[in-house]
Amino acid sequence: MDQTINTYNRIAHQYAESRWNAVSRFRIRAYKKFIKYVKGTEILDAGCGPGKDAAILISKGFNVIGVDASKGLLKEAKSRVPEGTFILGDLRNLRLKRKFDGIWCCASLLHLRKADVGEVINSFKKMLNADGILFIALKLGEGESIKTYNYGNKRFFAYYKKAEAEKLVSGEFKIIETYVSAKDKHGDRWVEIFARIK
Repeated sequence: MDQTINTYNRIAHQYAESRWNAVSRFRIRAYKKFIKYVKGTEILDAGCGPGKDAAILISKGFNVIGVDASKGLLKEAKSRVPEGTFILGDLRNLRLKRKFDGIWCCASLLHLRKADVGEVINSFKKMLNADGILFIALKLGEGESIKTYNYGNKRFFAYYKKAEAEKLVSGEFKIIETYVSAKDKHGDRWVEIFARIK
């Protein structure tokens, strides 16, 4: 994961600029469903990146704490979303002394090795209030790989089949719905899951 964090630290501003004003129709659907399902206002944005999702959720009346392992991306988030709260943290050992009504974890777990993700899901359950909602978005596919992008920086990705992603969540949560997106502008498809504490 260190390689991926270092990459994001180097490209943080470029990454934020390239994504800030573009919201796919699939993500808009996810925002709407998340807002419908969450009963409360306290949200954890787990793997918040430059803060775009946090900004949208804040604009809808939520109080958002964003966590990310990249100092560069957190710097972008703090400057772009001053009304948010953003802290440095690794999802694999996150210990927050508070509970949330919802956890938004979009395109974050895909940067962790599959062997580590089960414990992260378990920790999410402990951080949610009763009836809390979890949203996760994972890249559709198989296996794990390191991808090199056109700016020469490398990032680790884990890919999931729909059934594999559902199994990952269903041990600790009751799945409300799962859907697989069509290809986005980058050619990726996403497995998106909404779940509630059992």
